[in-house]
Amino acid sequence: MEGNILYYIQSKAFSTNEQLSIAKFSDNRLDFGTPFNMMSPFFNNRLLKELHLSNNKINHFYSDWTTNKLELELLDLRNNDISTISANDFIFSSDNVLVDLRYNNIKSILLTNIEKLAIYNTEKRNVTVHVENNPLLCDCLVYNILRYSKGDMPITVYNLFELKLGNLTCVKPYVKERLQINQLDFKTFPCLEDDYFQIVDRHPSLCTSEIRPYDQIRIIDCSNKLKVELKINSNTINLKGNYPLILNFTGNYLREIPSLDYIKPLNITHLLLSNNNISEISLDRLPKTIQVLELHNNYLLSLSHEVSKFLDDQNYKKITLSGNPFVCDCNVRFLHEFVLNNRDYYEDLKNVKCQGYNTTLDDINAYDLCL
Repeated sequence: MEGNILYYIQSKAFSTNEQLSIAKFSDNRLDFGTPFNMMSPFFNNRLLKELHLSNNKINHFYSDWTTNKLELELLDLRNNDISTISANDFIFSSDNVLVDLRYNNIKSILLTNIEKLAIYNTEKRNVTVHVENNPLLCDCLVYNILRYSKGDMPITVYNLFELKLGNLTCVKPYVKERLQINQLDFKTFPCLEDDYFQIVDRHPSLCTSEIRPYDQIRIIDCSNKLKVELKINSNTINLKGNYPLILNFTGNYLREIPSLDYIKPLNITHLLLSNNNISEISLDRLPKTIQVLELHNNYLLSLSHEVSKFLDDQNYKKITLSGNPFVCDCNVRFLHEFVLNNRDYYEDLKNVKCQGYNTTLDDINAYDLCL
């Protein structure tokens, strides 16, 4: 029945054809009705070995294709309009089946519960599912696909089926940038905070707020907005979950460290302030929780004794100060002492220089600073 103009097949059209083995209905205009009808017209054909349905308008993956087709070997669904497939769609009754879902409209592949579904699947099955060439969204649901692609799931999942991703790409929400799945790392993959917490009604914000599912790190990214002043308030950020927060203000025109009063309840661990116009470090603007402080490529001329002592007392994992136009005179002696005390611990301090000096600060004698 291939290559006709079939729009519709009655639900019981093949109910008496129990011996039907090969059904070819490609190149038609079939859609099998709404997703609320969970069974396809081939529900009663339990002995089907091949079901050809490519180049139609099918927009749903029907459950009878997996539950009662004991001898199914080929399910061809190329060039249809299926938008979502889930882990349940990969639990085939047949142990030897090829499923082709290429060139559909698949935006979401739901693998959230696949580890539980496959927990008892100790023997390898010959089930292959092709999903290449689909317009996948780079949202939170991609996280488990990345885990699958990098071998981070139990062996029972890989025994259950083989998901062929090929050069599958995904597109970020609200952005046209396409990312190649095989080049993404699930450990660093972020998804929008609204998506992660399933928040619907939120005020728009200049900054993007994301969650990294792997380690539940929150990232508020205000980088490269070219702003002289940036404020984050309670209307534009969700205070749900006490996740460690990376706050990125890199690449603006900030003259001072922004006030963070509105987000003090959050666990700020990274404060990234590089490539701004900051000329002074205000200690009251530095949260006590931070572990990483980036201040390279700003306009710092010196560090006071108070600031140097404060930084010396902190057990930061990382601090950067290079690329600032420090002035080599007596006022820089506290910075000099701080650099000498910490250069082996903070790698960036070995690159701190003064204006007009080619040599690094740690190579300058303290006596020469105050001639």
